[in-house]
Order: sequence, then structure tokens, then C-alpha cells
Amino acid sequence: MHDELYGKLGKGAREHFRFDDSAYFFVSHVTATPTCTMFSVCTSFEDHPNLHHLQDRYFLCFTCSEEEKERTIEKGLAIVKENYGGEPDYFLMKVLFTGMFQWRYEVQIPIP
Repeated sequence: MHDELYGKLGKGAREHFRFDDSAYFFVSHVTATPTCTMFSVCTSFEDHPNLHHLQDRYFLCFTCSEEEKERTIEKGLAIVKENYGGEPDYFLMKVLFTGMFQWRYEVQIPIP
């Protein structure tokens, strides 16, 4: 994944950018058709037009399996709506690798 990220930043990017080994999905459900973009956390960087920043805010987090993922997202969004009075327009999913070809998800829902 890092080669793809460095490729989007252009030649010489490895000198100015460092990415951690995380794998995240940014899921936006503002439109009728949700969009999903894979990303990694940039730990060292310079300003660049292809580098996007997430707002500094609190998140409600849940850990789940692949089978529990959809239900966990629905439950988390309902909790945020009921307890915090709003519906976020996106959420994050971090892939937690637990072994070779094994993983869980950490669903992160921003609190309005």
C-alpha cells in the first residue's frame, strides 16, 4: 500500500513523507451511494495537495469481526444519533491484523 501512497505524492516523496503500517477505510455516506477510500496515517509530512487531514475530534470506537461489521456500524451510528444528537457524514474502519490472513476491524464513528 505504501508504494501506492508514495506514487500519488510524486517522485521524491519518500524523503518528505512517512506512513505507519496501519490500514484504514474512510467511508462517507453523505450521498445515496456510500464511498469508501483506503488510507494510512502519515506520521511525517509536508503540505501537499494530495494529502488530506481529518478534523481533530472525538470518536466512538467498536472492535468487531468481518461477520459483525455491518451490525456494529448500524449500532454505532444509532448510539451516536441517540446520545449525541447527530448523524456523522462519515466513519472510519481500521483493519487490525491478528495473524496471517486474519483481521478484525475497529469502527470509529465521529461524535458531533
